[in-house]
Parts: sequence; C-alpha cells; structure tokens
Amino acid sequence: MINGIIIFILAAFVFIGIRSYMKHLKGESSCCGGGGGSGTLNIQPSDKNKSNYAYSAEISIPDIMCANCVMKISNAVNGQDGMWAKKISQKTKTAHILLKEGINENQVKDTIQKAGYTVASYSCMPL
Repeated sequence: MINGIIIFILAAFVFIGIRSYMKHLKGESSCCGGGGGSGTLNIQPSDKNKSNYAYSAEISIPDIMCANCVMKISNAVNGQDGMWAKKISQKTKTAHILLKEGINENQVKDTIQKAGYTVASYSCMPL
C-alpha cells in the first residue's frame, strides 16, 4: 500500500515536471528561454527622441527571470506606438518606460501582461 502511494506521488511529480518543461520549450512560461523565438528579435521604438516623451513610468515585474524575459518585455513595449522600454533590469526586476502623451497605465500593464508577465506596481511621473 505504501509503495503504491509513493509511486503515485512520484508519477504526479514527473507529470508536473514534464508539463512545465513543455511549456518552457513552447515559450509559454514566464521564463521564455524556450523555442518561442521572441528572444531573438530586438525591436526598437519607432521614436528614439526623448523630448517627444512626456512621462516616465517605473514598473515592478517580479517574474523577470533571465535575459530572454528582459528581451521579451522590451520587444512587447517597443512594439507599441508611444512607448519606449528605456531600461529593463533582470537584477532589480523593474522596467523604466518612457511614454508619450495619451498613453495610460492600463495600456502599459496590458502590454506587459500580454507578453506573459505580472505587473506588481506601477508609478508614472512627468518628465
């Protein structure tokens, strides 16, 4: 009986591990080092003139785990009109994003969440 319980528990751990690994390979997990392809692009903002940006946002993103996570968030933000991922730090798990007039907090949060990450805190100030 005990052996059966131990085997069941081990099988459950193996199943969970395989499922997690498959998500990682598909690029669906928070840490996107797998085959998602997003880590190979380097999307630049369409406007790199800092004087055209009215606001600076500081965002805490706790699930930044690796350089690929940084690249995925940067690409998502820079791919939006009116947003520039000025600096994203894996060490501090924060993003410094410049915003043009008319970009609101929900647009920024949605962009980061659609990339697969959690926004823990958001603060925005005029430049």
